[in-house]
Amino acid sequence: MKFVKIFLIMAGVFLFAASPAMAETINVPGDEATIQGAINVLLDPEVDNTIVVAAGTYTEEITIDGFDGLKIKGIDGAATTIIDGTGGAGDVVTITDSENIIIKGFTVTSGVDDNVYINDCADVTIKKCVIEDTDVVTGGDGIEYGIGIGLTIKANTIQNNRGDGIYFDDYCQDNSIAYNTIDNNGGDGISHKYGSNDVIEYNTVTNNGSYGIEHQYGMPMLISNNTVTDNGSYGIYDDSYGGFENKIKDNTVLRNGSEGIYAYQAIKISGNTVSDGTSDGIYCDYGCVIKNNQVTGNTGDGIYADYACTVKGNTVKTNGGDGIYAYEGCTVTNNLVKTNGGDGIYCSDYTNWVENNKVKNNLGSYGIYVYGYGSYVLDNTVTGNLGDGIWNDDDVCTIKGNFVDDNDGDGIAPYYDSVIVADNISTNNTGLGIYSDDYGVTIRRNTVKYNGSDGIDGDYYNVIEENKVKENTGDGITDVDFSRVLSNIVKNNTDHGINAEFNSGSVIKLNTVTGNGDGLATFDLNDDAIVDDWWKNNTFGTASF
Repeated sequence: MKFVKIFLIMAGVFLFAASPAMAETINVPGDEATIQGAINVLLDPEVDNTIVVAAGTYTEEITIDGFDGLKIKGIDGAATTIIDGTGGAGDVVTITDSENIIIKGFTVTSGVDDNVYINDCADVTIKKCVIEDTDVVTGGDGIEYGIGIGLTIKANTIQNNRGDGIYFDDYCQDNSIAYNTIDNNGGDGISHKYGSNDVIEYNTVTNNGSYGIEHQYGMPMLISNNTVTDNGSYGIYDDSYGGFENKIKDNTVLRNGSEGIYAYQAIKISGNTVSDGTSDGIYCDYGCVIKNNQVTGNTGDGIYADYACTVKGNTVKTNGGDGIYAYEGCTVTNNLVKTNGGDGIYCSDYTNWVENNKVKNNLGSYGIYVYGYGSYVLDNTVTGNLGDGIWNDDDVCTIKGNFVDDNDGDGIAPYYDSVIVADNISTNNTGLGIYSDDYGVTIRRNTVKYNGSDGIDGDYYNVIEENKVKENTGDGITDVDFSRVLSNIVKNNTDHGINAEFNSGSVIKLNTVTGNGDGLATFDLNDDAIVDDWWKNNTFGTASF
């Protein structure tokens, strides 16, 4: 019997020693008067302990260091459960070298430095808290985050802090900032650096002193479904230096103090509403895809695409500058560009592709302006613009298949050499239907009707062939020097049908030219010296020679 009793006692001791520590629940102020006091008495920091805090104001700074599994919750919620850093020396809540931490249901306020500081942690959650009012002289950010993984900041109100609302300071990944209201902070609403695979979504970010949302140096990154309004500088700013997987999508960005969205290097920007800002709506520096956005009422350009960007399917209206400004190597397709204060689409350098856009009622000098070697302007509808419809200002450009109607200047103006103008319809424009102001332009198979001046005005060494030129208020085809004018149908223009007066060296043949001029002072065919041009096999009614 003695042996059995001794054995059982020893077994019990062994089992007790081998058992893991039990998770604890400590009530504040029931078990401990302060939150820090409750943290300090926990026996094992590596089990899922819970601290339940009753309503009240707790004037203290708390530190959580070296824990794996701790939940601190204000049982009655943030409105009545307050951690007040007044009189402290630094951050109100500090979490370091810890994992699986949850802070829920508090107001955290009056940090001499930050209200919440987190560093070298994993899987920390800050939820349903009010983070507000860092010290007005020395205070920092609402929440500052250093190195870590898996931070969740969800459903908080972060407001009136002297620095940024949320500030990510170092390398981190797999973080989520979602469903927060971030308002009236002195710096950025959200300043996020170096993150990888992070998500910022469904936040309301308003009235912050600098950027609404700032992201730098990390990818992939998703910024989506946020409402970003009335911030002092950029609405959303992504300068990620290689963020080829970054996405800015489905955000509402209104009334911010600089560009609504600024993006650098190959970011995808889609489905956003960007309105009423004090600069450009969307500004992209390099290689971005800008797709299906609504960009309206900004004081600068609607969309500014610097280099090698794709601009597709956007609605761009009532902006103060150009609707779309594309610098070099951009593809601009399927956009509605309407009633902007500058040009509809302005391409300022080489090899831009402008296709199938609707460009209407813009107030600048041009519906579409293309400067730069090797550009294409194809199948656009360009109507009702205050200036010229389409203007080209460099060589080797193709302008084809466009409908250009009712613009207050010339319809199409290829203003440089080696340009092809083909298969366009240019009608009802106040000025010339097509105006070539340089040599080597090919004008082929266009329909040019009802314009307020000459139908086609050529220049040196042009090819003008197979066009239909009718009922323009001026000459049908004029100013042809050393050009080929072949197989055109030229009818019922108010002045000369084909006018080669003061020109020479042209081949003019196989044209059908009838019903032009009055037959007395203006004629189907007109030349001051017939021997300096070659007129052959034309069908006509009247001629001056």
